[in-house]
Amino acid sequence: MDQNHLMIDAYGEMVEDYLRQRWDGYFLSFMFNQFRGSGDGLLRQMEREVERVYATLVTRVVRDPTHPKNQAFLPRWIICPDLPVPKRTKMSLQDVTFNDGFHTQGTGLHPPVSRLRTSLDLHFLEYQDRYVKAGGALRSVTATPITRTPKKVVGYGFKAVPRRRATFHDFLILPRALNEVTNCQRGTGSTEWKDSCRLQTCTPDLIRCAI
Repeated sequence: MDQNHLMIDAYGEMVEDYLRQRWDGYFLSFMFNQFRGSGDGLLRQMEREVERVYATLVTRVVRDPTHPKNQAFLPRWIICPDLPVPKRTKMSLQDVTFNDGFHTQGTGLHPPVSRLRTSLDLHFLEYQDRYVKAGGALRSVTATPITRTPKKVVGYGFKAVPRRRATFHDFLILPRALNEVTNCQRGTGSTEWKDSCRLQTCTPDLIRCAI
């Protein structure tokens, strides 16, 4: 098994550990309207939209996400850029043509105790207009519960890496560490968790120890 698959496998093990601790796991998908630009600039615009969604959601999960006592209970998101595979999946023309097909997807982990009165998938369905603004960059956000084979779901979410369409440096990991946040409504959270998952210096063993 090469290093990319070892890293993805380690992320899968970390997700399994969270699920054993009664966290809820979700496959997250973000689709976008057409952006200006390409390459890294395109990915940064997508990241900002994902961060906006996270910042909107997190105060509905935890009352004060910046308080140190709440950092252990913030949602954990690991998001990767991806390209659709039209031959294998039924994709809309917009999914294939907008931004050259680039979108983002990944894994979301949500704590067993939350202010949300429903599951994340139903929350996004009911309050889609809270996250997707008319005329805005984000076209849709969905969450699908992980009910079985979490490692396979994680591998699917990160499939752009072994296909060399993305690298671990392109991952967006939320929450951000408190010392990285300039606005309390942006993603904030556990410095230890964030630092353990930094992809620039990360190894499979560090990921497995991130919990």
